[in-house]
Amino acid sequence: MKHILHLHLPRQFFAQIAASTKRTEYRRRSPHWQSRLESKTYDAICFRNGYAPDAPEMLVELLSVRRITKASQPYYALKLGRILKLTRWKRLWTSATQRNKNSRREYKKNPEAIADFRDEYVQN
Repeated sequence: MKHILHLHLPRQFFAQIAASTKRTEYRRRSPHWQSRLESKTYDAICFRNGYAPDAPEMLVELLSVRRITKASQPYYALKLGRILKLTRWKRLWTSATQRNKNSRREYKKNPEAIADFRDEYVQN
């Protein structure tokens, strides 16, 4: 029987893991995470983006759990493997960072779009 750790993530980090650009998830070392991570062994992590019944979910292989220090703070580093299952996730959804990059590219191509955007923003 597989042991699965269930975690909730904001959309930005969920998208990064789904795109395989984020391979390690960090959790601050605390008594809560110590009881969940050190006393058990897990085979996979079920990430959820939100609490709604139809929220996107992703099952990812868990390779290892390590204790690290990052910026003089203690953390657990959860090393992620391959994505085993991805449900209710549309690849059209991008992180806020990607949307901002695309917007900047569009404004460079069409400087008048900035004025249109400002006018629309001020009116609303």
